[in-house]
Amino acid sequence: MPRVEGTLPGVTYSLDQFILQPGTGPADSSPNTANPDNPEFDLDTTVNHGPDFTTSPWITSNMESVCHRFEDVINYTKHGVLPVLSQFRPIGERVEIVRRLNETQIDKSKYPNAAVRHDGRPLFVTAVGYRNSVEHAKELYLAGAPGIRVDSANGYTPGFQKNMREIRQFRDGVRKTFGSIRDFASSPLQLWGGNVGTPEGIVRLADAGADTVLVGLGSGTGCGTAFFIGVHVPQFTALQECAQAAKEKNVGIVGDGGVRNPWTAGVALTFADRGLMMGSVFAASEESPAEKRGEGDKREAHYYGSASEFARRQRAIMYPDHYTYDPTDPTEGFDGWIPVRGTIEQAIAPFNRTLMEQLFYVGAHNLEKFREYAVLRYLSTGAYMEVMKPYINNGNGKK
Repeated sequence: MPRVEGTLPGVTYSLDQFILQPGTGPADSSPNTANPDNPEFDLDTTVNHGPDFTTSPWITSNMESVCHRFEDVINYTKHGVLPVLSQFRPIGERVEIVRRLNETQIDKSKYPNAAVRHDGRPLFVTAVGYRNSVEHAKELYLAGAPGIRVDSANGYTPGFQKNMREIRQFRDGVRKTFGSIRDFASSPLQLWGGNVGTPEGIVRLADAGADTVLVGLGSGTGCGTAFFIGVHVPQFTALQECAQAAKEKNVGIVGDGGVRNPWTAGVALTFADRGLMMGSVFAASEESPAEKRGEGDKREAHYYGSASEFARRQRAIMYPDHYTYDPTDPTEGFDGWIPVRGTIEQAIAPFNRTLMEQLFYVGAHNLEKFREYAVLRYLSTGAYMEVMKPYINNGNGKK
């Protein structure tokens, strides 16, 4: 666990209010060179989710504008990103996508950082919503999904936890039946649950059978739970408090939302041992399913939260047999146009490079040691303005 300095009891904090202190690893632990292009700069930034399930720390959100199609999963996995397929299409279509994915192999010689299983098939997680989650999870596991993300804006309800327990029981039965068959499509069989934002939520979902718990309430760019509903835990505080509970319950955590730039991703990863889920970063890639407009540096992508009015209305239009739109239902999300960041590779390049440099400055060769050695210092208002001055002076970071 990282050491945190400068906080006050009872005060909550966001990720961009903290910065990493250099040289906090042992004197003999620092990498030998500051040049990441040198082979001696041996840094491991991978995350291990379980047997045969190792990826980069970058995870897509399960939104229609981020990861909604067969080709989205393939495009992300080629670059080491762990895709989470959205739940917002009929179950039959999702089952067919999972089956197709398990008949696909990615060439590691062509894509050396690809997120794949031992035999080259892509690693991915597929989401199920609260409604019919048990039945849908069973179908997706049997179709070959390596992981299931049971998704709810409120992971605290008894009904959600009951569903998690039923899915875990079924999953364990599948593992017992097929676990000895190495090439069975669902060999990793991960179960994710969330979202929560407090240690109590971690305990409830760990007891319900989650391998990994998603931490984040109202922190994402497209999430409006804080603004519209008035329910929120700032992401730094949520991760800090949840990480200790997760360690005690022997479950992993994924940080969901709140990452605004590459250096705050590193701050979040000092707590989130299973990686970070990001929406706007990937929606803004050329390969994403998000609608695009404009040309050149004016190119934009339409990004929207799953609980936004736009998303609810679109689902009712596309799948009228499965979704209805009621304008009186509460809105918990935003939609809007964001600048395109380039290809997926270009979108994640600053995150990869910055994380490597952060490990170098702290003096850690991998993320496990990074979490152990890191010291996070609170930024006062003046210190924060000093850090952000280049972004402010150059038009929010544009060069």
